[in-house]
Amino acid sequence: MNLVLKNSFLKNFELRLILVLVLYTFLGIILLKYYQFQINPDAIQYIGIAKAYFSGNFGKAVDSYWGPFLSWLLLPFLFLGRSPEDILYFAKILK
Repeated sequence: MNLVLKNSFLKNFELRLILVLVLYTFLGIILLKYYQFQINPDAIQYIGIAKAYFSGNFGKAVDSYWGPFLSWLLLPFLFLGRSPEDILYFAKILK
């Protein structure tokens, strides 16, 4: 009986997590049209750090103030050769 309740809880948790992630992405895409021309200095810095990682300049990329996770998420877009404007949009959606 306890195993059934545990499996039920995990299944409900997974469904709620998927719902929250889909809703977050959907709202991010909708709100992007209202804030697409707002340039956030943080996003510019994260893109610069991602470019430093991409070029192999780890001395410039590692910083005690800026966390590396968002920059790491932007690396695949740099690898695919996207423009800086596209990367800025992805940074806004991810943030």
